[in-house]
Amino acid sequence: MLWQLFQRRYSKELYQAFPKDCRNEVTRVLFHIRRRHTDPMEAYYCRQTLSWRLLSGECVTLPYRLKLKEMDLDGFSDTEKLIAHCLFSRSPDGYTRERHLRAMLTYDLPDWAAVYVMTLAGEYVKEILQVIDSALRERDWHLWRALARENFFVIKRLHEKMISYWNEFYRFDCYRYRDYVGKALFRDIFGYRKTGQKTIDE
Repeated sequence: MLWQLFQRRYSKELYQAFPKDCRNEVTRVLFHIRRRHTDPMEAYYCRQTLSWRLLSGECVTLPYRLKLKEMDLDGFSDTEKLIAHCLFSRSPDGYTRERHLRAMLTYDLPDWAAVYVMTLAGEYVKEILQVIDSALRERDWHLWRALARENFFVIKRLHEKMISYWNEFYRFDCYRYRDYVGKALFRDIFGYRKTGQKTIDE
């Protein structure tokens, strides 16, 4: 009963995390997904969000964190599996985020899934940034650069967070910021080269 109440309360927010043409697939994933444990219901969905504009002009709003129980994805379509990986990439557990990030990066990602990867680039786990940087260097960067141009102020905000995490957690091991993986990722893949930049390079 508690989980059904959660689904009714937060389904609107979770539908808004994906484009409208994925609604049927999102519905099926949400039907099967379950809460992670018995915390108070309000703990499952963090009200902090990040909105992205897709290349079609449609906007999606990603939750900052979701406490959901991982599940067997056998029997789901590729799109449904990708949706589930996107949701699990918002887990409060860094190992869970990295595991589902790696799964996402096995797909030819549409823009609505790519923004989940880009959101992870602004977080504090250096190993996740390394996974993203390594994977995206083997891909055509035009999708990532186009999304960065379309969402300049989002990228600027993520860039600022990435720098603050480097300064707080990794400066001892990587004293020079120019050697940090996060700088290389934002510079080479997303086209955001320095603080104060006004546009994204072509």
